Formats: sequence, C-alpha cells, structure tokens
Amino acid sequence: MLGAGFLKQSYDSKPGKLSEGNLALMKSLAQTFSSGQRPLKFAIVGLLNTGIDFVTFVILFSYSDSPLLIANSIAYCAGIVNSFIWNKLWTFGDYEHHHTTSYQFVATLLVYGLGLALSNLIIAVSVILLPAAIAKLIAIAGTVCWTYWASKKYVYKSAGASIHER
Repeated sequence: MLGAGFLKQSYDSKPGKLSEGNLALMKSLAQTFSSGQRPLKFAIVGLLNTGIDFVTFVILFSYSDSPLLIANSIAYCAGIVNSFIWNKLWTFGDYEHHHTTSYQFVATLLVYGLGLALSNLIIAVSVILLPAAIAKLIAIAGTVCWTYWASKKYVYKSAGASIHER
C-alpha cells in the first residue's frame, strides 16, 4: 500500500533527486505497464467498458433526464460488470489466481468504486467549464491508470507471482 508521502521527496535527499520510495513506485509502474500483452488486453477491455459506459451515460443523461451523477454512476457500474467478466476470463485468465472469484468480484467493486468516486469528482469539477460529454471523457482518462494498476496488484494477482510481478 502506498504511504501518505509516496510522492514526496525525502527530507535528506538532494533537490531533483528521487527518494527510494519514489524510485520504487516508478519501477513498479514501469514493470506493470511493460508486462507484454496484458496491458493491450486490458486496453481492449477498457475500450469496450468505455463504450458501454459512455453510451449508457449519454442515453441516461440526454434522453431520460437522469441527474448527471446518477447517470454517470449507473453507466460506470455497467462498465464494471463488463470489466470483471472480460478481465477475469481473458486479460488475467492465464493467472493461477490467488483468490476466489467472490473475492475478486468484491475487490473489483472496491477498485472501481474508488474509480467511480474519482470519476464523479472529475465530472463535478469539469462540468463547470465544459459540456457534460467532454467532462465524462476527461473522467474516463483519469481512471484508466488507477484501475489497471489496482486490478493487477490487488484483484488478479497471481499466486506464484513475485512481489515485483504483482
């Protein structure tokens, strides 16, 4: 888990030099996103999720007069269900999973629940200056890195993976 100061330089480090914690975080993120086809599969599933999320949002907000954040939440949840199915079966399907499907589903809900909170925050702030559809696209972009990293690290980690592969 990341500590409160994970992006701060340590007080004893020189200006412009990364602390050991920051360096470890950067190495972990680089390894996560350079692990072959898995990020590509996640991106493909993410595009499908995004399509489901965005179309559902537009339909609910534009055509059924649902309130903005209610429409976003329902649309996001439709994407979560799709994401869980495809990521479990395809993206991370080759993992010898450390956890049960029930655990993975609950963990997915937590990861994407935090993503939804982030998404709603971005939309609530962005819609002040931008149309709702543009605010939604910005929110989608803001949640992609979080959901991949957290899904790989906490939801679908392999039973045999080393600490650096998780």
